[in-house]
Amino acid sequence: MLKFVCLTLFIAIVSANITFKDCGHGEVTDVDIVHKGKETLFIVTYKANQDTTQTSWDLLAIVGGLELDLATLIPKFDNNGCHETPCPIKKGETKVLTFRVTLPDSVPSIDSDFKAILTVCLALIITAVSADIDFKDCGNKEVIKVEVSGCPNNPCIVHKGNAATITITYKANQDSAKAKWDLHAIVEGRDVDMSTLLPDFDKDGCHSTPCPIKKGEVKKFTQKSMVPESVPDMDAVFKPILVGNNGNLFCVTFNGVIKK
Repeated sequence: MLKFVCLTLFIAIVSANITFKDCGHGEVTDVDIVHKGKETLFIVTYKANQDTTQTSWDLLAIVGGLELDLATLIPKFDNNGCHETPCPIKKGETKVLTFRVTLPDSVPSIDSDFKAILTVCLALIITAVSADIDFKDCGNKEVIKVEVSGCPNNPCIVHKGNAATITITYKANQDSAKAKWDLHAIVEGRDVDMSTLLPDFDKDGCHSTPCPIKKGEVKKFTQKSMVPESVPDMDAVFKPILVGNNGNLFCVTFNGVIKK
């Protein structure tokens, strides 16, 4: 995944002081968080490290070691980064990202008894927008579209040490209450089970596509995985498979590269 901006904000619950750590390459120069009633305004100043015409963005919270995707908790969360920072973006420009949010009551809260010791870590990542990649359907034409974050070209190139998000749009060929996810790589004729190489790989497909699944529905499967440095370099044919109660929900292959 090509990181455009990455930072972490450590916000002590008992303090309004903001300390941030840049988890990219020093692009972020300033961070402000302004509270106006129930509304929170995030203002991030950064120096662009690339030319791009489109961006997408995510907002994550890590609380007690657990990662929460706030995009799933905030109603009408807008992943289009160009709505928050002016596009097109030119390398070397100093830009500002501004995001307004009102956290609904449904967002999990932190027990006030632990105010003195707990911190919230917000990770904000702006990435070059995903693009459709060329694929072959190895099922019965259930797959409509395949996207991988930060992969505007074919073959898809993922750099080690970064996270990659794969999104597969498909039409369900069966009713299913559960789903199992597998990802394999074919390297020079050899089958590699990627679940053994990706430490956060989640085989429960219902964590990545809404269950139960109804035949005929158009669904999206989305899973994000960190690609550790320990994964060997590979130029491979990747084969994602989602299995339901009555066989494969989809099977698809696409060319990809993993490298430093």
